[in-house]
Amino acid sequence: MARDEIPLRSHGLLTLEILRLQIHSLGNGVGGVARPSGERAIFVRGALPGETVACEVEQERKSFRVARLLEVLDPSPHRVKPPCPLFPDCGGCSMQHLKYGIQLEIKHGWVESALRRVFQGAEVNAVTASPRVIGYRNRVSFDIVEGRTGLHRHRGDPIPADDCLLLGERGRVTTASLAGFDLSFCGRVCVRSSSGQISDGLEFWGCTDPAPLPLSREGAAFETRGVWTAPVGWNLRETLSGISFSVPPGGFMQVNTEAAEELIRRVVWIAGGSRSVLDLYGGAGTFALPVASTGASVASVESNSSSSAAGAETAARNGLGGVEFVAADCRDFLMDAVERARRWDLVIADPPRAGLEAGVCRLVLELAPPRLAYVSCDPQTLSRDLRILGSAYDPVESIPFDLFPQTDSVETVVLLERRKAAGRA
Repeated sequence: MARDEIPLRSHGLLTLEILRLQIHSLGNGVGGVARPSGERAIFVRGALPGETVACEVEQERKSFRVARLLEVLDPSPHRVKPPCPLFPDCGGCSMQHLKYGIQLEIKHGWVESALRRVFQGAEVNAVTASPRVIGYRNRVSFDIVEGRTGLHRHRGDPIPADDCLLLGERGRVTTASLAGFDLSFCGRVCVRSSSGQISDGLEFWGCTDPAPLPLSREGAAFETRGVWTAPVGWNLRETLSGISFSVPPGGFMQVNTEAAEELIRRVVWIAGGSRSVLDLYGGAGTFALPVASTGASVASVESNSSSSAAGAETAARNGLGGVEFVAADCRDFLMDAVERARRWDLVIADPPRAGLEAGVCRLVLELAPPRLAYVSCDPQTLSRDLRILGSAYDPVESIPFDLFPQTDSVETVVLLERRKAAGRA
């Protein structure tokens, strides 16, 4: 390991050695990766591939070390000035200092590596870029720090923040309207603003006092009602695939509406020709409703009953039939479906970042649909789950979508087809 006579730093009674490292790659969720010969890998948040950096080790783990970046000695030609003044303290964006085109290349590599750990030689399409790289989010959650809004640090307590550049323009105006108010009565406030329709609101969580907040915007009073939202009775309205969705407080909706249009279009294309479709972790019907609009019969399963109810409301308001919204735990639903020998032509699974638990994967194997569309937001959990599903399924296509520019998250749709010789589990 080349140290080139870099001096030592003293921290009280502890003297730490400053390391000079060559960064070889960018890891998903860990930052720059240095691989000194014969030693454990070192993760350096904020460092980029090809750079030489000075850093000091902060954590020692069995198989790796974590170091703090002190100085970039030889910067990458792809390094850019971050647009946000909170970078890198805020933990929300980890790639603002990297050219967007290179972000896409690196995310493609993460997905390709994840799939090839399971399916040797698996091909992955180029990442579909986001139409916007700043100001693309329709939702941002702020922690409350001493009565004012704040955002997560990478480590440690939240950092005070009265704005987020990833929010759309109207969302940023809504956030600014909170300035000057003591928000210590709640633990978190979520700003939601649709990208198309004029539909904005605030969700306040962890309330200690359900008293009205003296705040109004465009004539709509923001009030507290337990776990409350603003205005009272408000549901976010968002248009996707020509369908006007209703999303309840706390309900899930893809945060990057424009990029989600491309993602949904691909899932609908995959579902083409399917007469019956099961949509697991269906939320408020992001996939179920556009697929149902093609004439397929769809069952959407979601544990959040408010989201399921909102999906049913959206279907009725848009005159969409052929879709059933089931408020149930996906594992419980699958156990019942397997017992009753129910069958679907296609299963769509869009789980949270934690992915499908092993038990759900095995139930899908027992259900044995001819095709499975796995929508993942984490290459690591995707790879883990594909190790189980790969016992009976092969990938047909894998398409990454950049729904989260400036971050180390990437969405991927993997279409799997059941091998003819697999039989039923």
